[in-house]
Amino acid sequence: MLSSIFLSLLSLTFTTALPTDSHLDKRQSTGSGPFTLIAAHSGSPIHLQAINANGGSFWIGKPPLTYCPVPPVPPGDCPPGTETALNVESGNCGLATEVPGGQDVYVAYSGALSFTEPHEEGGEVGAITGFAYQNNTNTTGGLGVFSFTGLGSLGGFVACPTVNGTGPYQIFADLPYLCDKAVPGGNVSACIGFDALGDSFANETAAFEYE
Repeated sequence: MLSSIFLSLLSLTFTTALPTDSHLDKRQSTGSGPFTLIAAHSGSPIHLQAINANGGSFWIGKPPLTYCPVPPVPPGDCPPGTETALNVESGNCGLATEVPGGQDVYVAYSGALSFTEPHEEGGEVGAITGFAYQNNTNTTGGLGVFSFTGLGSLGGFVACPTVNGTGPYQIFADLPYLCDKAVPGGNVSACIGFDALGDSFANETAAFEYE
C-alpha cells in the first residue's frame, strides 16, 4: 500500500500548507472509501507515515489496535486488522469495520481525532460531521485528500508528539483554540501540520473492530 503512495509522491513537494479549495480538484463524490491515510509534510519525521486507529484515537507511530471475536467468528473470516481504513459519506466518517453498528469517527472538543467504541453511536463531546474526502486531486499525484472543517477548523490536521518532541504522534484537527493542555506532550507549538492523503483500500473492511 505505501509503495503505491510513495511512487505517486516522488514528483511532489509538500510543505506545512494545508489543503484549501483554491488548489484542490473540486470533484468530490457523496460517498468515498474505504481508504487508508498517510501524513504528508516533506522533511518532517511524520512524512509518508501511516495514520492508525489505536485506543480511541488516531496516531502516527502506533499500529492499529484491532479485535475479532473468535469464536463465534471463524478465524478465517476475520479481516487482517493490519491497516486502518475509513469511509466518508455526506460529511460523516466511519471506520471500515464488520462490527454491527459500525464505529464512527469524530473530533472531540479537545481537537483529538477520535473514534467510538463498537456499538456506540455518535461521538462524545465534539463533532461527528464536517469530514470530506476528495478523490484523485490534481496536486497530490492521484491520491485523495481527507479533511475536517467542523468546530472552526480550516480543514487540516496536526500531529502532536508525546514525549520530548518525539513519537508516537497523536492526530488532532487544526483548531484555532488547540492548546497545550490538550496535546500529549503539553506543547502545541511542537505539533506538525500535515496533509492527510488517502489511497484506496482494496477490501470493504479492514478489521472486525478497532479498540
